[in-house]
Amino acid sequence: MQGKKPFIKLFRTPNSCYCFDVNQNEILELSIDSFQYLQQLLCGQPPTAGIPIEVKELMDVGYFATESNVKYVKHALTDYIGDYLDRRLLKLTLQVTQNCNFRCKYCVYSENSNKGQRAHSTKNMSWETAKKAVDFLWKHSIDTDYVNIGFYGGEPLLCMEII
Repeated sequence: MQGKKPFIKLFRTPNSCYCFDVNQNEILELSIDSFQYLQQLLCGQPPTAGIPIEVKELMDVGYFATESNVKYVKHALTDYIGDYLDRRLLKLTLQVTQNCNFRCKYCVYSENSNKGQRAHSTKNMSWETAKKAVDFLWKHSIDTDYVNIGFYGGEPLLCMEII
């Protein structure tokens, strides 16, 4: 471990010191001496004291590796993504309007200071667009027992004719 940083994350609570060992996927409670030793390693500082016995014992059983043992990350359903997209869609959310009659102060779309976000407008989704979206869901949910259609806005209830 000399010269290399262990693949860990240190953290404290008011009463204890801890280490999350990424490779072991475990949280370890540490003595203050071990915590400070590992903290110095992570900061690139030469340790002010020798390696604590606790750290040595944990290293001997596989903790504090300096490289990740994760070589590849793959979701369990990655091989089936095409099937899910083609035949198992479960949800559709339609933004039927950007209009709103409430204009709540906490709503991000009502804020004047957030220039990167869209604002309320009078734009409504067309019936043709809504129909195409529902037809797409129908076609791509063949192998599902149920589907969920949500409505988003603005205030979606202002656009009941689309709903």
